[in-house]
Amino acid sequence: MRLVGTVKRILWHRYYGTGNNYMFEFQVDDSEQTYTVSGAFGKLVKGEHMILEVEPTNNGVYNVVHGGFTIEYNMFSLYKIITTVDGIGEKKGNDIINQIQVARIARNAPLTTNLLSDFVEDIYSLNLPDKQKESIVSVIYKFQIMDELYYIFGQSLELKNAINMADYIISHDMQNAISENPYRLVDIDPTINIHQLDAYVMHEFNIDKTNPDRVTAYVKSSMYHYLNEYKLGIINKEQIIRSCSKYAQVPSYVVGKAIDNMCVSGELIKFEDNTYMLSRYYEIEKNIATKLAKLLTTPIDEFIPAEVDFHIATNYANSGYYSDEQIEAMKAAFTNRVSIITGGAGTGKSTVIKAIYELAKSLHLDPIAIAPTGKAADRLNELGGRTIHYSIGWDGLQARQQLTGQFYIIDESSMIDLDILNEFMKSIPDKCFIVFVGDPFQLPAVNAGAPFQTLIESGLIKTTMLTKVFRQAEGKLLQLAYAINNRNIGEVLRILSSNSPEVAKLPVQSDNIVDVIKYIIDKLDNKTVILVPTRRQRVSKISTETINGIGIKMITQKFKTDPRRPQVTKCICTENDYSRGVFNGQIGFVQHAQSTEQLTKVAFGDKICEYNQIEYAKYIEPAYALTVHKAQGSEFNEPVFISFVSEHASMWNKQLLYTAVTRAKKHVCFITDVNFEHMLQNALLKRDTKPTSYIPYYLALLLKKEASQIVSYLQDT
Repeated sequence: MRLVGTVKRILWHRYYGTGNNYMFEFQVDDSEQTYTVSGAFGKLVKGEHMILEVEPTNNGVYNVVHGGFTIEYNMFSLYKIITTVDGIGEKKGNDIINQIQVARIARNAPLTTNLLSDFVEDIYSLNLPDKQKESIVSVIYKFQIMDELYYIFGQSLELKNAINMADYIISHDMQNAISENPYRLVDIDPTINIHQLDAYVMHEFNIDKTNPDRVTAYVKSSMYHYLNEYKLGIINKEQIIRSCSKYAQVPSYVVGKAIDNMCVSGELIKFEDNTYMLSRYYEIEKNIATKLAKLLTTPIDEFIPAEVDFHIATNYANSGYYSDEQIEAMKAAFTNRVSIITGGAGTGKSTVIKAIYELAKSLHLDPIAIAPTGKAADRLNELGGRTIHYSIGWDGLQARQQLTGQFYIIDESSMIDLDILNEFMKSIPDKCFIVFVGDPFQLPAVNAGAPFQTLIESGLIKTTMLTKVFRQAEGKLLQLAYAINNRNIGEVLRILSSNSPEVAKLPVQSDNIVDVIKYIIDKLDNKTVILVPTRRQRVSKISTETINGIGIKMITQKFKTDPRRPQVTKCICTENDYSRGVFNGQIGFVQHAQSTEQLTKVAFGDKICEYNQIEYAKYIEPAYALTVHKAQGSEFNEPVFISFVSEHASMWNKQLLYTAVTRAKKHVCFITDVNFEHMLQNALLKRDTKPTSYIPYYLALLLKKEASQIVSYLQDT
């Protein structure tokens, strides 16, 4: 069914997650008839003129079919877009629109267009500073690209990802390249829905299934998936062929030919054992290994070990406060240019970090304590903790500043991916110390690779394992965490059945899970967090999207019932936001009473930050529920509920469950339904996948060379 008309009223919208981003009242041209329409768009405003392909649903709402929309941008659309630019408010925005309108009428140019870029010429003709013109043009292109991405991907695309992809395409001037070969979007965001992209390209370009660009895209998508999800950087050819033949629906020999061509073009690296690696990550892992080799073969000033021994003997060894393992870790940090400290929850890693920091400071080594997320960096606050990203000026693409410190302590190292580790390594001086600290039993990085785990298993880096538990040594929480880590199913069941104040299990009927979650949020308001293994509503009805939607609705309803009650929504910053000084993982509260239609105000402690709609979509999400991955690096004083229900049975494993439990500092409760014991057994006995990486091989190769030769060799490479 085809509708042509105007958006009369926005009924509902959300700026996070997937699904139907908008529900609106749509008035058909030259008619009083209106329809309630639901669809996924980048940004939609009242007054937008559109052509829609819709299909009716049983509840009277008309859903926009995938790719079934054309936006006819008008002066009002343009006004809404340019007023998202910093420094352009209502008055200046109206003035710009008036100038453009007069100019277009004078040259008989239409005031409505299907391409936002048609307005770019008008922007450049304005009497504005060049920098502001460029900002406006960049925003125009961003919105156009976002709309095109939603046309391709529909509900499978998160708005946040659309924004980041648009920024990347603009910053790399890739508009023409993507238009000619949309399959290149796989390189920009490896998590995109390859099937939606493929359906669009095959329809629009009328290509054959064996088209080389198409098969190459499937090979890349498959390899990115293995690298991100399973941390397999090196993959057997047969494994790639099986995966791509199935999903691309082409014969094996076609995939094999594409792989061979990618090796010739330099997109893949082939090893002697018929395994392959994406060349981008081959170079990244070589760079990391090269930097590590330089550090490991750089002599340590003779006075440092002697001074460390003296300080430890004087201030630490006989204090009765530090274990022998902790003392060993402290010494190793100064007798090795690169060292690793690992240990499970409560083994005193934070205590060792503080001691090493103090020692490095006393030796005038200018120590810097850093972590992958803002929340983890907060825990290093007394040491001046910062995020890695902030320290190196990471803009999502590359590091933009060099570090000069001589000593680096990286907490929560298991969360570091290959890209950020590579940029960090490029930013530090050749003569420094690095101490990686982390829990080896937690989840690896969300993105590409698992370098922390890889370095531990390589045996090439001095590693100290802390095993003595200090924090809450007799507490049920840590007993539960270690029982999970040891795959001791009987002990886990015994602890959970005790229903102590620290650890509990809440059995519910499968049909009542949503009602139970509503009850928890209603009673505990903003003073709880629910952990689930997935964020996507289309994957599971018990997801962060679902639960956060419930939380927002309930808080809004409470405010309507009692307007005197302050209306605040619990939220989380999902990306490092350097302009505001707010970082990934920080919890805040949306201040609805102080927000306007254009700007949303969020309080992070005493700091109040303002966001326009696009900024809000990029940085902020509700936080009544978090994925376990997103919660990693944080610890919560409030009760933590873990959604361990049958719907998520295939998603749980030992690492995920251990990480979820160790987020709680005081209370944890499992929400369970049917077959709990069977689910627990499957999760804990699930076989771990061992990461594959080129770093150990290349680092071992470099370290085999004589120390006197290695410096000149590395300089050549």
